[in-house]
Amino acid sequence: MGKRSDSAGVPENSPKLTTHRATGRACVYLHCQVTRKRRTYYLDADPDTPEVEDEYRRVCLQWHRADRVLAAFDKLDPKRQAERNTTVDVLIDRFLDDLDDRQVKSIDKFAAAFRPLHEKFGSIPARSFEARDMVELVDYWLAVSARRKLIVDGKRVPKPLSRKTLNERLYMVRQLFKFARRRELIDRETLTDVLSVPLVPANDPRAAPSKGRKPASTEQIDALRDELPEVVWDMITLQSLGSVAMRAGELLGMTLGEIDRTDEVWVYTPSKHKTAWKNRTRSIKLGPQSQRIILRYVAKAGTTDPDAPIFPRWLIREQKKAHDAKRREADWKAAQEAERRRAMLEGREWAPRKRYDLHGRQRARRDAVKLTGDDRYTDDPFWDVPAFRRMLTRACERAGVPKFSTHQLRHAAASRLFRELGGTPDALEQVRIVLGHADSRVTRRYIDEMEHEDQVREDLALRYG
Repeated sequence: MGKRSDSAGVPENSPKLTTHRATGRACVYLHCQVTRKRRTYYLDADPDTPEVEDEYRRVCLQWHRADRVLAAFDKLDPKRQAERNTTVDVLIDRFLDDLDDRQVKSIDKFAAAFRPLHEKFGSIPARSFEARDMVELVDYWLAVSARRKLIVDGKRVPKPLSRKTLNERLYMVRQLFKFARRRELIDRETLTDVLSVPLVPANDPRAAPSKGRKPASTEQIDALRDELPEVVWDMITLQSLGSVAMRAGELLGMTLGEIDRTDEVWVYTPSKHKTAWKNRTRSIKLGPQSQRIILRYVAKAGTTDPDAPIFPRWLIREQKKAHDAKRREADWKAAQEAERRRAMLEGREWAPRKRYDLHGRQRARRDAVKLTGDDRYTDDPFWDVPAFRRMLTRACERAGVPKFSTHQLRHAAASRLFRELGGTPDALEQVRIVLGHADSRVTRRYIDEMEHEDQVREDLALRYG
């Protein structure tokens, strides 16, 4: 594990040069003679290199000059002093640079949580951040939340942030200071101060109550049939199938090489999914309906590349462009017909106006830029979830139905499957297996049990009441 260095110039009774088992970094364990506490001091040099011997010698000499007292050692150590003077802004930069692939997907949420932290406390040392600063930050979020407005029917109405969003931001700030403590950039007392600030309570009037995510209704989904391109509608159909109920990321990342087609029921094993970081395997069974949709778009894509997406970005763009042109043409004809009828009622002559499509010219220039490889248009063949979500939102606005997200399609599929299986505890367990959840308590959040319970009570009332 570790050994005493034989380097020249190392005083007697020096701490041993050791390799930290969990991280693989070279370190020494400093035992304070006053407080009897032990600290793990990590060396910057890699183990088993000549540089680590030089740094080890410097630390040992500095440790003996400090009389083996941690407080005196911190005053002599230049690296320790530089770390202790790390500002909140530098800490935020280091934290964001250290995000893993799973956390990078939430970079916008981290930015929203850290923005007021940067504006109010960015220049102060991170180790001087106190509980009252954390309270001020939470009060600032609540004040901003209470001032938020939403325009509804031409009127500005209050639209405060939900308690769930505020507590999520508070949790991200806690993550930031836990990261700082792991890097020994702050003291234990600073982290304790940050963690001592409670979450936003449910009865705080400045925060909106968390409504939770409800499944998209059948009426909402069916209303989008004429508002979406064929490929996007088929994607919604595939995602909404009860035996599939996959996440939007799993749907858009589907490739032919990840589908096992040897048996009658195909098995889709996505390489990237939500719980992959926990080393869990996700397998999705694809029946005849799913297979017909997939084969149709494999044929349209015209490729047998196992790494190519089933629903490529270029195909979605082409169909969206044609669908939008058809919708604009229909809107133009409807406007012309309304103008003709108005002229007839007013007793005046009417002549069809020549269509001047300014937006069409702008789109043509935009398409020309796409062909030249402009950086604004990615060459990634996979469509992304935010674009899918935006298309659904705009389609809901045009159809005049309440907005719903891509994940609410998964909720809808789970709720429908739960009802069709009878709404029993066994049905809940089957839905849990289809969704890939480890705990049925998570599955309960997906299904609309209240609707099923109301239906059961109504049936019983008709039969026995």
